[in-house]
Amino acid sequence: MRRARAEADAPPAWGVGCGAAPNRCTRRLRAGLLLLFVWAGGAAAGDLDSYGASAKRFDLPPITESFLAAVEVFPETGLLAGNFELAGRALVLVDRDLYLQRARGSSSFVRVAWLADPVDPSFVRISPDGSRIALGLGFARDLLVLPTSILDPVAPPLLDAHPQVDRFAVGYFDAAWLDGTSKLVLSAFTGVSLLDLEGGGAPVPLVTGGPLDAAGSGGVAVVHRPGSATDGALLVGIGFDPATGRTGEIRAFSAVELAAAIAAGTPLDFEAGALVAERVLSANSLAVDPAGNLVVGGGDFLSADPDESGYAALVAAEVLERALAGAGGPVDESDPGEYRELAPDPCGDDAATGALVAPTGPAVGVMFNPNEGRPCQAPASDLWLPGTRPAVTLLAAEGASDGDGDGIPDLLDNAAATFNPDQRDSDGDGYADVADADLDGDGRVGLRDFFERFRPCIGLDPSTSPGCAAADFDGDGTVGLRDFFTTFRPRFGSEEPFE
Repeated sequence: MRRARAEADAPPAWGVGCGAAPNRCTRRLRAGLLLLFVWAGGAAAGDLDSYGASAKRFDLPPITESFLAAVEVFPETGLLAGNFELAGRALVLVDRDLYLQRARGSSSFVRVAWLADPVDPSFVRISPDGSRIALGLGFARDLLVLPTSILDPVAPPLLDAHPQVDRFAVGYFDAAWLDGTSKLVLSAFTGVSLLDLEGGGAPVPLVTGGPLDAAGSGGVAVVHRPGSATDGALLVGIGFDPATGRTGEIRAFSAVELAAAIAAGTPLDFEAGALVAERVLSANSLAVDPAGNLVVGGGDFLSADPDESGYAALVAAEVLERALAGAGGPVDESDPGEYRELAPDPCGDDAATGALVAPTGPAVGVMFNPNEGRPCQAPASDLWLPGTRPAVTLLAAEGASDGDGDGIPDLLDNAAATFNPDQRDSDGDGYADVADADLDGDGRVGLRDFFERFRPCIGLDPSTSPGCAAADFDGDGTVGLRDFFTTFRPRFGSEEPFE
């Protein structure tokens, strides 16, 4: 029996528009509705209740030309895109555009690259060091691999024609970086394979057998925990298996097993993998956080069990550790120390959740379809259609990094370098008022901001003076000298991002 779902403190889910094409929907569920963020840092292994000490939702750019979106969060890295530090910011592929989050935890994005045609993306996968990005453009579409260095918020490059973008005509549902930057693990109808980005050639079979041959794999994830017993382990989920009912089964293979299989050129047998979970959603989305806890997304809404949808699951690190050590069976879903369900929204009816983890936490997240403005419906009723605006809920754990000491973890903070516990953003541009003196929204604090937007508001009460709320930087109810000396003057001449 599964533990009661944690409605109030949980992450989200996400779905797909199927219409009258169930086969197409099935492919999309396996290929694209999974997104996992892994935040670095990490609560103690198995300390599942620690997640949610702080939580925040942000909305992604709306889907207007396609059905899906894909998202991931940058790891700790010193890399930049223009003036934007990438660490902790979300990267989102929607329609034909690749967006970067303006402020961490905000719902405002800037375009940093684009494609000639809209796509239904399967995944965005950022390498562990942040230097390369793999984009799964969707069913029967190419896989793109690009250097992070070409992302540009001022002059976004066209990826289709860029000389530094590599294109691979391979099949996939999901992907995970096996190493730092050169090898990708791909799941597909033919099982799990390994693609060497530098060596060229076709993907090499890595895990086959069992339901992988008959139905196809779901999510894949690689553990990146240097010095731990599970470092380098591969997790593989069954995304859809109507024949034997093993949808949602998850198995793991150690780094030693993987290395031996690659050296011998002989794929591993799925049935011989360590059993981590017998049935969790559709295992379409897998990620492992720096503490070793496993996040699972998906939604087995095509089965006869409607309970396998509408949430994401958190599996304790100790479950994976003992499975790989051969010291125990799969996760016990009735044990709150081993398993926790995270409901994506109050209705809990999302057709497929996207699990996320990010490296500046610790935190876990879930992408979902809010489908707001309508009453709650039956389980698995939230399908994706053009016009959907996906959302992500991030749940930080106790002890998450908070550089400015305002009680808001950096990963969720819209002014991570400036104390602002109220998180006010009066003009809705993603930047907190306390750090944002760009009142005309042109990306730079200049004379026009002062003469046209700030000076006319001096001495006025923002609550009764339209257009003056953003100029009350300190939020004391009056636009005055303190706002000028503490925020406007120090930031004069600066350009976004404003932190």
